[in-house]
Amino acid sequence: MNEFEKEVNMLDKFRCDFTIHFYGAVFIPHKICMVTEFAQYGSIQDLMNKKEMEPRTKLKVKILLDASKGVQY
Repeated sequence: MNEFEKEVNMLDKFRCDFTIHFYGAVFIPHKICMVTEFAQYGSIQDLMNKKEMEPRTKLKVKILLDASKGVQY
């Protein structure tokens, strides 16, 4: 629980256009939930695994650049 509280405090300070925004934590009996911005297309892994929507090279490069900017932040 102590580690989770540290994580919540850290995430609450992040504000970057290249990361999912964190809004808070909710404690439900026997569950701890994190409230984040809705990701319309799911995770990057979900997007890459969809056969009907294989990302083109240009989109892959954009995803990689945006992810690197988020990591750099």
